[in-house]
Amino acid sequence: IIGSKNYSIAIFKVRLKNNSIITVKAFNEVADKCYQQLMKNDTIAIQGNLNSKMEIIICDFDSF
Repeated sequence: IIGSKNYSIAIFKVRLKNNSIITVKAFNEVADKCYQQLMKNDTIAIQGNLNSKMEIIICDFDSF
C-alpha cells in the first residue's frame, strides 16, 4: 500500500444473528490482531464505524 498510512488490511465477511452478511475491514494493528486471533465461526463483538460503501471499519473487537 504505497503512499498510504495503512500498512496492513484485513477484509472479511461476518454473518449476523439475522443471517445478513456484512463486509468488515480492519487496518494496521487491528488487522494484525484479526489475523492472529480470529478463526472461522468465531463469535465476535465489533466496535467500529460504517463507511459510505456500507462496510464496517473496525476500531476494536472481542472474540468469545
